[in-house]
Amino acid sequence: MANTKDAYVKWKEQGLLDAKLKIISDYYSYNEARGLIYNLLGVSEATLARTIKINATQGKCERCGDVGEEVHHQIRLTLSNLGDTSISLDQKNLELLCRDCHNEEHGRFKKKEVLFDENGDFLG
Repeated sequence: MANTKDAYVKWKEQGLLDAKLKIISDYYSYNEARGLIYNLLGVSEATLARTIKINATQGKCERCGDVGEEVHHQIRLTLSNLGDTSISLDQKNLELLCRDCHNEEHGRFKKKEVLFDENGDFLG
């Protein structure tokens, strides 16, 4: 293939990308597959890690079984560990979650309980 990025787009448009990635990832170890696909297709390692996680979980949230939309890092990414591929890209550290489970994991959009004492005074 002359232009591997064009091949990536073509496979994706034709619905063949997931099948081709599965064949490669079944045949090779994760690290070999990651390197091979990265070199072959020129896609970022983060995109590849996300795609492999989605394929491995059949697109389902690993907590509730709904449609998985967001890949969560169990060990959260920081500026100091971003370059550590055992944290940023390792499948063992990634979890596919639906939006609700991911928001719950990060404590987003929760109603905060307002506490008052017996006199009605605000406690915080």
